[in-house]
Amino acid sequence: DEIMIKLSSIQKFQSQIKQQYTFINEGIDGMNMNTEKYYNSTVKKMTDYHSKLTQSINDIDINVEQKTNGGGYGNTNNGVVVNEMAKLTNLTTQLTQDMSAASMLSVMREEYNNMRKEKDEMRRECERYRKDNEELALQKQRLEEEMINMRESKRRTIKNLVDELNDMRDQIFKMGSAQKAGNR
Repeated sequence: DEIMIKLSSIQKFQSQIKQQYTFINEGIDGMNMNTEKYYNSTVKKMTDYHSKLTQSINDIDINVEQKTNGGGYGNTNNGVVVNEMAKLTNLTTQLTQDMSAASMLSVMREEYNNMRKEKDEMRRECERYRKDNEELALQKQRLEEEMINMRESKRRTIKNLVDELNDMRDQIFKMGSAQKAGNR
C-alpha cells in the first residue's frame, strides 16, 4: 500500500512537471516572436527615414548648385531654398524622434537579452525538471519491480510453508500408522 501511494504521488508530480514545462516553452516562444517583430519594424523605419534625409540633402545640394550656376531668379531661389530647408527641418525633427526610438530600441534590446537569459535559465530549469522526471520514472519502475518481487517472494514463502506443513502431516500420519501397526 505504501508503495502504491508513493507511486501515485510520483505520477502526479510527473504530470505537473510536464505541464509546467509546456507552459514555460509556450511563453518563451511568444516573447521571442513579439520582440523580433518590433525590432524589425523599428529598423525598417530608421532605414526609411535615413534614406529620405539623404535624398533631401542631395536635392538641396543639387538646387544650390543649380542656383549658383546662374539658373533661376533671386526670389524663386529663396522660396525653393526656404521650402527645402523646411523639408530638411521636418526630416531632422523626424530623425530626432527616430533617434529617440533608437534609444528605446536599445533599451528594448537589453530587455530582450535579459528575457533571453531568463529563457535560457528556464530551459535549464526545464531540463533539470526533465532529469528529475526521468529519475522519478526510474524510481517508479524500481518500486513496481520491487513490489512484484515482494509478491512473488511472499507467494513462494507461503507455498514453501504449505509444502512443509503437508510433509509434516504426512510424517505424523505415517508415524501414527506405524504406531498403530506396532500396537496390534
